Amino acid sequence: DLPSFKAPEMPKNLPSFKAPEMPKDLPSIPKFEMPKSAPKVPDYDFGDIPKVSVPPLPNVNIPNPFAGSGKPQEPLNLASREVRDENARSTRQDLLDAEKDVKEAEKVLDALKQVRNTKKQVFNEAKDLACADRPGGKILCLRNPFTSGF
Repeated sequence: DLPSFKAPEMPKNLPSFKAPEMPKDLPSIPKFEMPKSAPKVPDYDFGDIPKVSVPPLPNVNIPNPFAGSGKPQEPLNLASREVRDENARSTRQDLLDAEKDVKEAEKVLDALKQVRNTKKQVFNEAKDLACADRPGGKILCLRNPFTSGF
């Protein structure tokens, strides 16, 4: 049993709306007529076109990569488990040694970057002093690049 639903009643004093009437003397739409006959297409004579024989396409068998080969897979020739484990241990140790070398090199690089930054700061201070009395001051520093050297 479904519940009943009744739409609310609209009030009777709503304003009415009436669309304006269309004028009777509207301009007529221009008429367009298709031509009675299509224009004639000129007849071209291509002469004797030679026949070309095309050889048939070769039959190519492409194996389906998603289908199984049908024959059992041969077991891999693996060394014993102990040999493989030892090989993995030694290569991991080589990796750890290489990472230690990289960390040491990064420390040296950081020290060199600090030296570079201090030298860059000293250069900028010296340049600002040299540009103090030039046109444009420290900000623009108009100078002859061939004779000033910076």
